[in-house]
Amino acid sequence: MSSMEVTRSFFAQDGTQIGYFGPQTTKTNAPSVLLLHGMASNATRWSEFIAHTQLHQTCNIYRMDLRGRQNSLFLGRYKRTDWLQDINDFLKHEAISSLLFIGHSMGAQIAQDFACTYADKCQGIILIDPVFPSNLHGQLKLVQRLKWPAWAVLQIILLFNTLGLHRKHYSHRDLYQLDVDTRAYLAANPHLSISDLYMSPSADLKHIPLSSYLQDLLSVVASICPQENVLCPVRVLLSSGASVSNYEDNLSSIELFPDHNVDIIEADHWLLTERPEQARLVLEARVREITNT
Repeated sequence: MSSMEVTRSFFAQDGTQIGYFGPQTTKTNAPSVLLLHGMASNATRWSEFIAHTQLHQTCNIYRMDLRGRQNSLFLGRYKRTDWLQDINDFLKHEAISSLLFIGHSMGAQIAQDFACTYADKCQGIILIDPVFPSNLHGQLKLVQRLKWPAWAVLQIILLFNTLGLHRKHYSHRDLYQLDVDTRAYLAANPHLSISDLYMSPSADLKHIPLSSYLQDLLSVVASICPQENVLCPVRVLLSSGASVSNYEDNLSSIELFPDHNVDIIEADHWLLTERPEQARLVLEARVREITNT
């Protein structure tokens, strides 16, 4: 956690405790920015960005552990609409009228859906490698094809959770340190790609319940709000690689946003890991553009 942040929490509409990080001192009349992590991830995905960004000077920056992990551990059933409700509850808790979102991957999907569902509360969305379900390939395409068997397995696991037949402790995962270690490891092993390391269920499941992992997967492959319905400013940071989605199809999908701009960065799908400084500079420029700060 940055020295400029404090750990906070609130109780969502259904009583679930949701943990997040926020500024120690809130700036009056400053734009509020919410950072949303991706699948099987957590709020520490943004720790490196938080440690180096200059946006603290002009914005109130928040980052949330989405329901299902770390400081928002939850062993029950949820889907993307529950995350939207959690964010709406967060807005009420912090007395924020409007948010600018920065979302990575699954977090980008949540930001896109929030912009449609709560348009009056969304100042804009900045999407880092957004995942459009129609463009999936590889492992996630296979999940999309097998979503009904996966859903059936999930029901059994949720029943076990209800009966108390689940792990009692999940260690917290520091993704900042993981990113630093990964960059060093890839530099020493150039024959490997980051997707070899960051698409490993066995590594993720040490830190996240199996029920949450499956629900994240099913959420990622589920349909999202049509781009044409997103009327706020949309800015996209897009990797030139294609481990998760087809690059050309992603460009076509982005073109459907009425108000959009795209920055393309040479990477695979984990820009904040692969190109942290370049991604930070682009994010800062896009936030200033949307917020006029």
